[in-house]
Amino acid sequence: MPKFCSACGKPLQFENAEICPSCGVRIQGPEQTQQKAGGGFKFLYSNTSQNQLALKVYDLFQREGYQLIEGTKFKGQYGKGSFALRIAVGGFAEYNKFYIQITDENPLTRLDFNTAMTGMSGGFIGVARLNNEYNRIKNLIQKL
Repeated sequence: MPKFCSACGKPLQFENAEICPSCGVRIQGPEQTQQKAGGGFKFLYSNTSQNQLALKVYDLFQREGYQLIEGTKFKGQYGKGSFALRIAVGGFAEYNKFYIQITDENPLTRLDFNTAMTGMSGGFIGVARLNNEYNRIKNLIQKL
């Protein structure tokens, strides 16, 4: 039984279509699930290619002031702040690094997200600030 577009009423060719090919209206967002994996999080997306997800993640980190400091958009580290300043003034200086890896697990696309540092260079304050930022970024990734 065909599914119909809620905007234009035309039948959809694929049951899990996100966008109507006739009118271009987004019908549904990509499905995603989340699991904690080895200290980090694993997000699984359907109806999203590896390249599309890598661009979304890259744009998200750029908007939040992070730079790709090592690797590629598919497997790399994003960082923000100064390590030297963190050593000098401790947890009061902003310094965060996160690791991402995006892989194709046909038919799903997998995003692994974890911290790329412990935060100990900033003492207890640094660890707490890293954990807060980690949770904030994780929540933003959930909304992709």
